[in-house]
Amino acid sequence: MIKFENITKVYASHSSNGRPTIALDDVSLEIKEKEFISIVGKCGVGKTTLLRLLLAEEKPDAGQVFFQGENVH
Repeated sequence: MIKFENITKVYASHSSNGRPTIALDDVSLEIKEKEFISIVGKCGVGKTTLLRLLLAEEKPDAGQVFFQGENVH
């Protein structure tokens, strides 16, 4: 099982406005064993960030990610 609990991920701004980019804001979801899902959405809505958090390539700013009951971070 994969579980995201209250995940928030914010990136520092590299644009001229100087504001941070909120990639994910308090996202919770659970994917059960043998369940098939698709991650779809417009460009820039956090799909890649969600996968990077699951693979532990990045750490969330808030919340926890679990794989088979273990925190991946």
